[in-house]
Amino acid sequence: GYPPCSGLGLFVAESHDILLRLQGVLQQEQTALFLKSAACCRGCGERLATKSTRSSVYRTAFGRVRLDSPQLYSRCTHCGGSACAGSTFNPLAIALPERSHPQWVWLQCRYASVMSYSLAKIFLRDVFPGGADLPASSVKVNVRAVGERLEQEVQDSIRRTAVVDDRFTAGTGEGLPLCLALRIVDE
Repeated sequence: GYPPCSGLGLFVAESHDILLRLQGVLQQEQTALFLKSAACCRGCGERLATKSTRSSVYRTAFGRVRLDSPQLYSRCTHCGGSACAGSTFNPLAIALPERSHPQWVWLQCRYASVMSYSLAKIFLRDVFPGGADLPASSVKVNVRAVGERLEQEVQDSIRRTAVVDDRFTAGTGEGLPLCLALRIVDE
């Protein structure tokens, strides 16, 4: 007889490995395409000289990928134009100030909002390849960073749309508002 067919299709671990490899190839290609244009002088189009190359780690739901990240001289040797104020710059570091894909951070925040950080880490580890080496402390740090960014956006929005009406200030000499009269400011 034939052996049982319990192993048809992919196992979860195999799919994680395939997704990680596919993500790595895709990110390498996207990075190379970006650097091809970012490493050129804006004035004449010539390629800027490379000082050194390091690798940067970028994290996604599919795992970590190491990306080649060149340090470029900002002054063009061909036309003398300058790409930035400093003598060197790293275009990939400028383009990716946060080393995690926004969707990966969102997933961490999403699950940490409905369960403990440790349970969220366990869930992410079991479901996504990127969760294999994700510490609970990283989930906590990412949730805090997103919370602080959202709080800053709310504060900025309030500053743009609310104006303190000076008619309602206390006569204490400290200029503290007794009551805030909010007016919508047309932008």
